[in-house]
Amino acid sequence: METAVEGLDFQPRLAALLPTDSIAADWHRQAAAGLSMRLDLTATAAGDLNNLQAATFQVSGGLADGRFDHSGLPFPLTDMTASFTADRTGVSITNASARSGATLFRGSAETRGWTDQADFDCLLEAERLVVGRQWQPFLPPEWAGHWRKLLPQGEVDLRAELSRAAGRFTPKVSLRCRNVAITHYRFPYRLDRTVGTVILDDRLVSLHLTGQAGGNAVQVTGSLRIVDGGSVGHIDVRGTDMPIDDRLLAAMPGKGADVLRRLRAAGTFDFSFRHDRDPSLSKGHANSLDVRLTDCSLRYMRFPYPLTKVRGRVRMREGEWTLSGLTARNDTGVVHCSGQLSPGEDGSDLLTLELSGSRVVLDQELREALPVGVARFWDDLGPRGQADFSATVRHVVGTQQTQVLLQATPHAGTVSIEPVWFPYRLEQLQGHLTWNDGLLELEGWRGVHARTTVTADGRCRFLPDGSWHVSLEKLSANRFRADHELVRALPVGLQRAVAAVEPRGLLALEGSLDIYSTDRQPGASSGQSNGRHCAASWNCHLDMEQGGLDVGVALDHVHGGLKIAGQTDGQTWHASGELDLDSAIDAGQTTPTWTGPRQRDRAGHPDVVGT
Repeated sequence: METAVEGLDFQPRLAALLPTDSIAADWHRQAAAGLSMRLDLTATAAGDLNNLQAATFQVSGGLADGRFDHSGLPFPLTDMTASFTADRTGVSITNASARSGATLFRGSAETRGWTDQADFDCLLEAERLVVGRQWQPFLPPEWAGHWRKLLPQGEVDLRAELSRAAGRFTPKVSLRCRNVAITHYRFPYRLDRTVGTVILDDRLVSLHLTGQAGGNAVQVTGSLRIVDGGSVGHIDVRGTDMPIDDRLLAAMPGKGADVLRRLRAAGTFDFSFRHDRDPSLSKGHANSLDVRLTDCSLRYMRFPYPLTKVRGRVRMREGEWTLSGLTARNDTGVVHCSGQLSPGEDGSDLLTLELSGSRVVLDQELREALPVGVARFWDDLGPRGQADFSATVRHVVGTQQTQVLLQATPHAGTVSIEPVWFPYRLEQLQGHLTWNDGLLELEGWRGVHARTTVTADGRCRFLPDGSWHVSLEKLSANRFRADHELVRALPVGLQRAVAAVEPRGLLALEGSLDIYSTDRQPGASSGQSNGRHCAASWNCHLDMEQGGLDVGVALDHVHGGLKIAGQTDGQTWHASGELDLDSAIDAGQTTPTWTGPRQRDRAGHPDVVGT
C-alpha cells in the first residue's frame, strides 16, 4: 500500500481527527492543539493482513511554515521546517529549524525504537537565545539547581547534544555567552556584559567567562562534577582594579563586609574569590577570598585617622580574616598594619590589629581621631612634630569593647610641647610613651628649653568624664634663673612659693608635681582651655649655687636649697618649705649652715623659724 499527501494545511482542529490512542497523553493533546503547519508526506506499507505485527512500513516527508504554541514554552516557535522519516526501527528528523523573535533554532533527532526507553540522539542549536528564569522548568532538577546558583540573564548561543544508550542518558551542552549577566549565590557580585563558555559534558560543568563589574573586567572559571547528592569542584572569580563600593560590600560575607565598613575603606583592589564544594568539607563547601589593596584609603571608625595610599593583602579562609603587609601614609607618616578577625572564646568575633608608624605628624587630623578625654589633654598639651609608634587594637565585633595598647617615641628630636597649664615650651623631646586602657605612662622624658634641660617620668590617667590627672615623678630642671620662664610657667601656688623667697642666681629644681584638670572658668567658651587654672600639688627641692634668698633675712652667696611642698585648687594655694643651706652670707657675715621650716599663707606672709 502506498499513500501520498501534498500541501496538507494542518491546523489544531484536525487533532480531533487523530486516533484517540495516539494522543492519549495530555502533553500530546496540548502539543497537537498548539501546532499548525503545511505537511507533505509519503507512506508505504507491506505485509500479511493476518500478521500485521510483521508488516513493514516507511513514512517520509517534510513540514514548512509551521507554528507551535504551548503553555510550557515562554515564547511561540514560528517558521518551522523539518524533514522526517519513520519505519519499524524508529524515527529520524533532519534539517529542523524554527524562529522565535531574533532567535534561530536548528536541530536533528533520531530514535532507535518505539518504546519510552528507546535509545536516541538529539541535537539542538540556538543562536541569540534569550536566557533567564523562564528556562528553569525545562531543566532536570539537578541542572535547575545549578542554574539558580548562577541566575544567568541575557543572550547566548546554545549547542545541546542529548543521547541515551543502553538506558544511560548523556548530555553535552555548550553555552557561548554573548551578553549575559551572572550572579553567583555564594558571592552575589553581579557581572554584566559577560562573554565566554559554559560547558556541560556528561556530569562535568566547566566555566570560562569574562564579565564587567564596576567598569572592570572580571574572570570566572570553574569546574564542577555532578555527583549523587550534590557536586564536587570549584569556582574561581578574579578581578583587577575593582572599586570598593556598596555593590561589593553587599556581595561579601557579613563578617568581611563589617570589617571594611568599620575601616571605612575606599579605593581600588585586586581580588580572587574561590568557592570549593566537596562532601569531605565540614559544611560541604568552603569559601576563600584574597584581596590585594592597590590604592585605597582607610578611616577606622574607632580611630578615624585618615590614611591614604593603602596597599597590602586581606585574606579570608573559612570565615577567618587576616590582614598582612598593609602600608599607608598620612603626610610624611608611614603606617604598617597586620591583623585578623577570628572567633573568640565566648563565640563572639575578635578583631585584632597590630600597627606601627614612623614620622607621624602630630597635627589636627590626629587630634580629631583621639577619644574625647585624650583630645582635651592634647589641646592642653599643644604637641608639635613627628612621632614613631606601635599599637595593638582589640575590638569585640558587635560591642563597644575596644582595647588599645600604644607605645610611642618622638621622632629624631622633632617633638615640642607647650602645655597651657605649664606654658613652658620644651623642644627636642625624648622618651617613651605607653597608653593602655586610659592610662598614659611617660618614661625617661627629656626636653630642652634654651640652655635648660627638663627631665621627668610620669603618668596621666583619663577619666570617663573627660578629666585627667598628670603625675610627674623624678622631675628635674637645671641651669635656670629665678626670673626664668620656667618659674613663670609653674602652677600659681608653686610659682608664688618660689617667688616668695626671692631666689637669685642659677637654680636647679627636683621633685614631683601632680596636676589635675578642673572645670572651665565661668564665661570660658567650649573651645577655650582652663589655662593655668588647674589643681596641683608639689613636693620639690630648689637648689642653688652662689645665689641669693630672702627668708625674712636677706642671704647672699647661698649654697644649698629649699624644700617646697604645697597644693592649689586653681584658685587658692598653700605652701610650706624647709631651708637646707650649706652656706650663705648674712649682712656680710658668713653663715655656715641654715635649716628650718618656712611657710607662706594665702596672702604670701612669711613665717620663718630657722637655726
